[in-house]
Amino acid sequence: MAEVLGGVASGFSVASLAIQIGDSLSKVINFCESIREAPDDIQRLMLELHLLSNIISIIQNMVTKDLVPTNVEPVLKRALTLVRHDVASLSILSSELDCKLKSERKIIRSWARVQTVVSEKKIILLKSHLESAKGGLNLLQGCIIIEKVSSLNSIAREVPKQLGYHWEAGERERHVQIDDGLDEPFFVPLDLCSNPKDLISLLEIKYKSRKLPGLSQIRQGHIAVLDWNQNFKVDSENWDMAIKSGGRIKIAFLMSSWHGLSRNKCIRCFKPYILRMAGSRFKKCFSCGLEVLKVDPEAIAFEMSDIGIGLCPDQYRDYQLAKRSKKQVMNTHRHNSRISSTPAISEPKSTRAYDDPQIDLVCKRLIVKWEPVFNIVHRYLHCRCILRRTTPSRVEKEQTLLVLAACPRHNMINSSHHDYGDLDYNKDPYFDQFGGYRAFQGFIYMFGGNIYQILGGEKFIPAEHIDETKGIINERIEADLDGLKDVFFEYYFEVNDTVEKAGIELPEREAIFVEVERQRRKEKLQMDLGLELDDGKWGFSEEQRQQLYESPMMQEVRDILDGKWDGKVHWKVED
Repeated sequence: MAEVLGGVASGFSVASLAIQIGDSLSKVINFCESIREAPDDIQRLMLELHLLSNIISIIQNMVTKDLVPTNVEPVLKRALTLVRHDVASLSILSSELDCKLKSERKIIRSWARVQTVVSEKKIILLKSHLESAKGGLNLLQGCIIIEKVSSLNSIAREVPKQLGYHWEAGERERHVQIDDGLDEPFFVPLDLCSNPKDLISLLEIKYKSRKLPGLSQIRQGHIAVLDWNQNFKVDSENWDMAIKSGGRIKIAFLMSSWHGLSRNKCIRCFKPYILRMAGSRFKKCFSCGLEVLKVDPEAIAFEMSDIGIGLCPDQYRDYQLAKRSKKQVMNTHRHNSRISSTPAISEPKSTRAYDDPQIDLVCKRLIVKWEPVFNIVHRYLHCRCILRRTTPSRVEKEQTLLVLAACPRHNMINSSHHDYGDLDYNKDPYFDQFGGYRAFQGFIYMFGGNIYQILGGEKFIPAEHIDETKGIINERIEADLDGLKDVFFEYYFEVNDTVEKAGIELPEREAIFVEVERQRRKEKLQMDLGLELDDGKWGFSEEQRQQLYESPMMQEVRDILDGKWDGKVHWKVED
């Protein structure tokens, strides 16, 4: 063994060792292949020699191409030194036997002749040296395996403890930390969230594989990406600034509410807020942990799922109790299954309702937009400007209520008051039915008779725009005369019907028109409903009219017309 260790210290390179072993093996193989009609054990010996030679050739090739890791090379040298020692013994033994047989001067020798010079003891010695050489390679293989395990352990130590997916390996500094509020913050490589689409795909994989609530919001993109301090929203314009190596982001889910939300209490557990989070627009409940940001209806232009929380203080409590009950059932079942074959305890029905909870019951961060069920818009009867509206959002279809009153923008009596109507009506979709706002103005000017004067003349259409509006309405008439006839017929009826109901006497022609049209509409409604409607069932009852009159909506309309409105839109969020 001292000679073996001395060989390592002699400075042989791995390549030199492999070459020496290969040359020695070639001599042994040539000797064995010269034997004809060899028995099975000798043929097996030759096969193992060839395999050993192939392995040495592979090692030599790896060394030549510099494919051997630096930390493996010392181990490889020691193992090859052992193999070289055993193969050298094989070579010496085969050379001795070859010399004894060379007197015949034959290249091929029969096994019978070889047996005269090769004793059973020599064959056993050949096999022994070969086994030793193979044992050296086995040691090498074991060392390499240990080295690989050590390398894997080293890599594992680089993986943050928070990680749990195959894509999360690597150095923490190169990753982006994400806090989605359902688990502990986790890390992902920058490449997997380099744009909004990739981030959503990544989150979808997580939520789908783990069956987490909120998958619907993730798939629809109903989330907001925030900086770590929750001061600004991360979007396509500032994505590269926030999403970078070592960056940190938080996820908030987007939902809407059709009902009002408390300002001073948590919308989930109904516990009072203590204080606002420092430097953040979110309000945090220190009881259930929910962080909420309430936004105006116009802040988010698309329709979202409604929250299920906010109506009943018992809802979150029931969910928590159901979750605890389910956990107790599972723990009891595990305990029973370990000690006996006791049948599993069935889960109470009360807990099953929360097996797939809505995201607002479990999330940490929520952005809520108030979105009323009805989009009711009060418009001035003649000019159709907006007097008051329930929401600026156009997710729900507008339900128009007409008010016989002077618009502060269009009147001939110098009436002035604040309302909701200071808008660009060229962008108001309500006027699309007329072919656009300019076409509506043109219709009033050309066919509205005295309505143009009621609206203040040039206050409604400045003199420099009259030719333009006339041209636009003429184009619309040529393009769709029948469609415009129906729309303006409806406008004509609405104006006269509202005026007559207000107690203003109409000219005979208009009065007859309104009476006939009302009767036609009543008969059509009766036919559609399959009912006979007497005068008491036609329209709102007195009780309904009184309830509508006393509603906050109508109170605000009256305040606007009386000049008492403070100019603050009712949907404005003021926390």
